[in-house]
Amino acid sequence: MFKVVNAYLFEKGTVVLNKNDIKDAKDESFQRVRLFLPYEFIKESAEELELILDEDDNF
Repeated sequence: MFKVVNAYLFEKGTVVLNKNDIKDAKDESFQRVRLFLPYEFIKESAEELELILDEDDNF
């Protein structure tokens, strides 16, 4: 199973979820795309991010 999210292709090479992640980029540089994320990938990524948060007491 997959989760489909909207994303943006920046200058035909970089995919971002939020246009603001690329500083000073013009809207014309982005193309809206759909990103298919497998549920297993989402689960694994969430677990890894939680471990990172647990390691950083200052966060």
